Amino acid sequence: MYSVDAVKSYEKADFPDQEVHGDRGRPELRLITCGGTRHRRPGYSGGVVVLAHLAEVRAPHGPDAPHGPVVPR
Repeated sequence: MYSVDAVKSYEKADFPDQEVHGDRGRPELRLITCGGTRHRRPGYSGGVVVLAHLAEVRAPHGPDAPHGPVVPR
């Protein structure tokens, strides 16, 4: 399970590549999508980034899942 740390909007010229794509030393997730004003060309003026980190690992559940404990991270 991931926990959201922040949702940030950036203009293309100000996109922080290192913050979004750099190694953080822990399991993290980045959801990147279009944002800002949409222009016919070259498309959207910016992007929206959801930054999250792995907060918990749970064992699968359901009739076909192996049984096991919840593993906190």
